[in-house]
Amino acid sequence: MTEPSAPGLRKKHRGIARAKAPRDPAALAKGRKGRAQLVGRYRHGLSDYLEHPTAKGLRAARELGGLALRYGLGIFDLARLHEEILAWAITMDGHQFQSPRLTRAADSFLLEALSPFEAARRGLPAAYGQLEQLHATLRQRNTALAAIAERQSRTSDALRVSRRRYGKLFKQAHSLQAHIRRKSAEVILAREEERKRISRELHDEVGQALAAVNVGLVMLKKQSGHDEAFQDKVASTQALLEQTMESVHRFAQKLRPEMLELFGPIEAIRSYVRAFAARTGIVATVQAETELDGLKPEQGVALFRVAQESITNITKHAMASRVEVRFHRQARGICMEIQDNGRAFSVAEKLRPNGRPRLGLLGMQERVRLERGEFSVESARGRGTRVRVSFPLEPTPRAAVNGHRPAAPVARPRAPARQETLT
Repeated sequence: MTEPSAPGLRKKHRGIARAKAPRDPAALAKGRKGRAQLVGRYRHGLSDYLEHPTAKGLRAARELGGLALRYGLGIFDLARLHEEILAWAITMDGHQFQSPRLTRAADSFLLEALSPFEAARRGLPAAYGQLEQLHATLRQRNTALAAIAERQSRTSDALRVSRRRYGKLFKQAHSLQAHIRRKSAEVILAREEERKRISRELHDEVGQALAAVNVGLVMLKKQSGHDEAFQDKVASTQALLEQTMESVHRFAQKLRPEMLELFGPIEAIRSYVRAFAARTGIVATVQAETELDGLKPEQGVALFRVAQESITNITKHAMASRVEVRFHRQARGICMEIQDNGRAFSVAEKLRPNGRPRLGLLGMQERVRLERGEFSVESARGRGTRVRVSFPLEPTPRAAVNGHRPAAPVARPRAPARQETLT
């Protein structure tokens, strides 16, 4: 049989290209678009190669084989696709495909399309070896991860136990701290009551007894007549008695000044500072820019005790020549500042508890804290020391009269600042 001419092959191959592609059971039956496109591309590639058998056509066949391999087709699926396309073409015009050249070209196209499958088959042992290595590595990693997970589980259990234990200890410590503060408040209150009692006894009983002794000495001096030696002894005894009465009065004032209860902390501090200035010769200034309306009695006592302790510390340690006490209003409370120009010290070291009771900065700090106040100390070389105490002021509630709400408070003019310099 004669070999068909090129124009005839081109016409027949174009007819194959325009014809409907056979249905591939491995790809089209599943309805996947990629595999359906593979059938069309294979048909066109085979037609082009039969018309022009070139190296480019063989590269196209190799690419189509690789594409079929990626789509999951097997060797038999691709061979069946090739045979169906050739069978359909033979039924259209079988005598033209009896040419040996076209048969060899079709076989070459098929073999080139199958070459990716052969390459994949040759690479399977190496791939299996790598897969085994990866599998072994994965088993090792899984074993290591299981060990890590076990350690983390034990650690998590230990952390949960520790968290519960430390939470319990924290609650106990918090409860113990609250208990200690309550006991401290009770001790401070009991101490103030005891000071009040002793001060009253010194003032009332001891003071009255000393006054009676003084009256007796005066009467004894009158009855002595003209005995000058006896009168001199009585006079010296009277002077000693007056000194004793002054000491008793000073002790009573130090324990619990009457002005603290009668006139409030500002006047009590002013009186104490006046006595301090007269006794030491240090220039002292008390400046009150506000009233202490709304201050609780316990807070007033705390202000006086802080001022008392601060001035005592100035006398003992500061070597100051000037002291200033100032009261002023804050946004939500009252503040007292005590400033001196004496020697500085390390505040952190003085506030560090050392295990033994003392009436120093720690005592002042705890006393102020018990009354919901704030306490701070600043000390710097060349600027002296400043003790600051502040308490919140609570507005005094006003009850309704006859079921009516009380009228709005009338704004009172602010009292001018009163400053007194004591020497």
